[in-house]
Amino acid sequence: MFNHYTNVQLRALKDLSQKKWGTLFTLFDRFGPIPRLLFDTFLPPDRYRWENHEVKLQCRIAEYDILLQREIIEAVKMGPNVVESTEYGVNCSPTIYTTRPWKMKGYKYVSVRPSLGFATAEIGRRIAEATFAISPKDALRLYDFLLRKGETETSAGWIFEARMHQIFQRGGTFKATNLGGSTTITIDIEHRSCKDFSQVSELGSLLRKQPGSQTINPDIIGGYFKPLHCNLRSLNSVAIARSATTDKPVLVLFQMALSKSHPIKAQGFASIWPELPEELRDTPPILVFVVPANVATTISKQTMVPSGSSTTACNTPDFGKWEQYVLAVSDQILWGTSTAK
Repeated sequence: MFNHYTNVQLRALKDLSQKKWGTLFTLFDRFGPIPRLLFDTFLPPDRYRWENHEVKLQCRIAEYDILLQREIIEAVKMGPNVVESTEYGVNCSPTIYTTRPWKMKGYKYVSVRPSLGFATAEIGRRIAEATFAISPKDALRLYDFLLRKGETETSAGWIFEARMHQIFQRGGTFKATNLGGSTTITIDIEHRSCKDFSQVSELGSLLRKQPGSQTINPDIIGGYFKPLHCNLRSLNSVAIARSATTDKPVLVLFQMALSKSHPIKAQGFASIWPELPEELRDTPPILVFVVPANVATTISKQTMVPSGSSTTACNTPDFGKWEQYVLAVSDQILWGTSTAK
């Protein structure tokens, strides 16, 4: 049994700064239920000072990551029927799958049965990477298993996203077709050009020639960039290409999807736009929906969901006017096969 939290600890939680609450929400996005191993660092004893909190937290995160990866490997070995992870020690129990209420027509919070899915997008991605490393056929079976059940389609989407990251990181030439038109564009990504970033501000630094510069680093043309912890809104990754008409660098925004309807949240673009060097803002970015081949024939231009906040900073453009394209991916490219066995 876990020890109860003291009144002093609960008061400390109540008085946390906005920044530390933000850190807690970030951990929840990554791991789902926050393990006590990490949560306890936010609940110090009386007269505890916070100077070393960040260092302590990062050490605990690294420790938990090791436990989580072990649990992911075990989950991969057990297959999609595993429901909960095994408890490690007395302070940590990595959660891989979680159950949620089954969506019922006419009911929002009540359900007679649960649905099963990955705890978070990051865990779904790591499951996919581990499964594909062991056997591409097993990765396809897991994907099909999740896709056949409506309530687990989101988890299947995370498998698809993880696989596309692997494909883009290998590099190559990819063709996308304009939604609402017939024109095509070619996107060239260099082999092993991928760079990870944890925050949008880090992406801005990776794109610049030097700190504070408004021009891009010429070496990033053909580069591929993805968030380290699946924490971007409205997009899954970006690439830098050259415009076929002006030969200027252009930002390519990738959104992986499994359905023909995928409304775009302007909030995600609004967060990334101010971080871009001016040289990239000179040319309107291109939004590319990456979908399975059977979805590509049904998808149309997607609607833009307003952010609900002012978008005047950095002369933020009308995101809804950006060109939208679809990139179809066959099962052969995804899994090295055409059908599940």
